[in-house]
Amino acid sequence: MPVITAEVDKLDLDLNNPRYEQQGSQREALELMLTSEPKKAQALALHIIENGMNPTDLIAVIPGIGDRFVVVEGNRRAAVLRALIKPALLDSLPHSSSLSGMVKKVRALAQQAKGMDLDKINVALFDSREEANVWIALKHTGENGGAGTVPWDGIQTGRFRKGDAATSLIEFGKQQGWFTEQDISGNRAFPVSTLARLIGDPDVRAALGLVLNKGQLSSTVPAAELAKGVKRVVSDLAAGDKWTVTNLKKKEDREKYVAQLPMSARPNLERASEPWSIGDGPQQSKPANTASAEKVISKPSSRLRSSLIPPGFIASISSPRINDIYRELKRINVHTHPNASAVLLRILIELSIDELIESRTITVTTRSTKRPTLAEKINASIQWLRDSRLLNKQAAEMVGKLGGNEDSDSNSAAASVTTLHAFMHNRHASPIPTELNAIWDGIEPFMSALFKAFR
Repeated sequence: MPVITAEVDKLDLDLNNPRYEQQGSQREALELMLTSEPKKAQALALHIIENGMNPTDLIAVIPGIGDRFVVVEGNRRAAVLRALIKPALLDSLPHSSSLSGMVKKVRALAQQAKGMDLDKINVALFDSREEANVWIALKHTGENGGAGTVPWDGIQTGRFRKGDAATSLIEFGKQQGWFTEQDISGNRAFPVSTLARLIGDPDVRAALGLVLNKGQLSSTVPAAELAKGVKRVVSDLAAGDKWTVTNLKKKEDREKYVAQLPMSARPNLERASEPWSIGDGPQQSKPANTASAEKVISKPSSRLRSSLIPPGFIASISSPRINDIYRELKRINVHTHPNASAVLLRILIELSIDELIESRTITVTTRSTKRPTLAEKINASIQWLRDSRLLNKQAAEMVGKLGGNEDSDSNSAAASVTTLHAFMHNRHASPIPTELNAIWDGIEPFMSALFKAFR
């Protein structure tokens, strides 16, 4: 299976794509790819413009007619690439309000695509569909006992996000009050991948007073000095007009960006000292020898979410005990009391599920003669809420990861249940605030539906 460079214009979409019914022509297939889920097509186009093609997941092709190829994996990417390279293809799409936003956005992105050399891409060439199907099936049919991709659960995603230097810098800046979420995002998603590209450049880091070591971001200057450059960089990227991924992609582009920064946006490097950690790590206490910074960092901004259950989540719970636990989780500071928050979260989940099962007389299918496991009770609750139209498909899939086989080490869903158990019974488990918040964010729609369904 060689990797070759192919022209996008010579990639034919698969008319027998298993995602859809058989299509009659390339035009019909292209239209279906772009219009069946327009928001996802738009998101994919934006990600390609900001990051390029995914080198860890190549489009797979087989020989077609003449010098052409048939795409057997990655048809949606191929369709979006066509639209970015030849936006005139969008003219044939149906005119509707549901598609107008996507079409407008992709047309704008197509202007940025002109300088990105997207007309030729690397693809994986297979001799036949049968040869490719071995790998396509492995990708799309689940974990396959561990041979396939094992997805991350909420807590694992939290660990990954925690290790992202750009995200850590953004969260730190919000904590310090340098900018707010509205300042960053406004009416568009903040290009965090472009920020990551910038701080991944050692020359940019040196100019801003930053150090990156094994994914951990630190600073050598006091927080007040660090703020000068960080606020300017974040402001430039949030504006989204002059400084974009297109003109910051190359090394020389980033050098030009640093060179044009005014003195007011540069830290005083003469005040440099020993590096101090930025982010959620245990070393993030305060910059060394910096009294003013100590005062800032020791008092987190009120904008930072301090409780596991966010203030904006409101529920009316009929069970007095469950209501008390819910209210305590809204008051306890998850950053200073992660163990208490973790244990209470575990209790809240199981008591709430038990309340639903008992009050609604739900039958729980169990594989043993013993009482049902937490995972089995979660699955039964999800099914009842779905059948009762109290939980949509997306929310059910999110919390469904909690309902895997608890006895299977290879099951990522079980990892979440195991984590909940560890909060109660494993003396080596150390819950992390950001991970706890990630768990709640993933199950919040499920918990809301549970509370509403109590009798």
